[in-house]
Amino acid sequence: MNKGITLKLRLGVIFFLFSSLLNAQQNGLNIHGFINQAYAVSRGYEIFGIPEKGSTDYRTLAIQFRYDASEHSTFVIQFSHKRMGNSPIMQKKSDVELDWAFYEYHINDKTSFKFGRIQVPFGIYNEIRDVGVLLPFYQVPYTPYGEGNYTSETVNGITVCQKITRFNPWRIQLELYAGEWQWIEWAIFKNPLNQSNIEIVEDADFKNALGAQLWVETPMEGIRLGLGGYRGKVRGGIQFVDEVLGEEILYEINFSVDARLDNSFFRSELGRVKILHNNIYSNAFNSTVGFYLTDRWCLNLQAEVHHIKGAVVLPEWRRTDLDFFEDVALGLNYEFSPSLVLKLENHWNRSYIIEEPIDITRPPLQTQYTIFSFSSSF
Repeated sequence: MNKGITLKLRLGVIFFLFSSLLNAQQNGLNIHGFINQAYAVSRGYEIFGIPEKGSTDYRTLAIQFRYDASEHSTFVIQFSHKRMGNSPIMQKKSDVELDWAFYEYHINDKTSFKFGRIQVPFGIYNEIRDVGVLLPFYQVPYTPYGEGNYTSETVNGITVCQKITRFNPWRIQLELYAGEWQWIEWAIFKNPLNQSNIEIVEDADFKNALGAQLWVETPMEGIRLGLGGYRGKVRGGIQFVDEVLGEEILYEINFSVDARLDNSFFRSELGRVKILHNNIYSNAFNSTVGFYLTDRWCLNLQAEVHHIKGAVVLPEWRRTDLDFFEDVALGLNYEFSPSLVLKLENHWNRSYIIEEPIDITRPPLQTQYTIFSFSSSF
């Protein structure tokens, strides 16, 4: 079956579900969605699939069906479509994918659980990573979220959420989760025979995952603190095969500060990844500051740093110490309404994730990229 027919069938299934469930709108069904469409261009080197000639093949969209069967029971299913220009990860992406599919049950107003394909409660952005109207920039920070990059948007498993009110005015929410997920790893090599580029894109399996996310809302309105992390067993991909690192135990911990003030906001995260048996670890940091110039205009600044120590890096198979990723961004957003936002942003990047053959014997390459986008939700 060719790609065009496959896409039509998938879209047909979505529209069938849409039309079938629409009749139940008055009986607890809610339909939501969002779209983010961008024009992106790079200068220097291609990064995140953004070519130097520019491209409009840069978008995310989703449609979500939420059915409240009763006061306590909810079913959620979401389909998505994502394009990232020339990014190698597009080799593993389908035109339409199942994003979420889970059942949620509220035992009472403090305790609930979900099971199925669920958003991973991790950090500030992971559960809203594609909802553009809620993001200061087109994409969430590469560190620690990325595309793949150990972290996943969803987990196939179960989560339990507990709200703790005994320490009022401090409000505490704890989420525990368990399950498994996949991420995508890619690398580009130089073919020694004809000097052409070879792209390798593989899935890594993360199993036996156990994690937690704690949020503490302080008595100071708009300020909350987060602490989260997970551990699990990873195998496959490019790094975690027998010829390189082999099967590994991986830990990640993340600390977050999220402050929303009258005319500004501040968000910052500090994360650390540990690959146990090979004694490899990385430290990642991102910080975003936004200033509301008027009710509609917002000026955003963002900085990210990702440092790796003791890494076995392709194709050298040696241990090293790398300033792996550095990115500084400046953006200006115009909010027509809470459900429609225009964004213009520029990024100055110095990293090893440029979409060129990897070579850790040279310094990281420098590039810039600009994204003009609109985001809408309904």
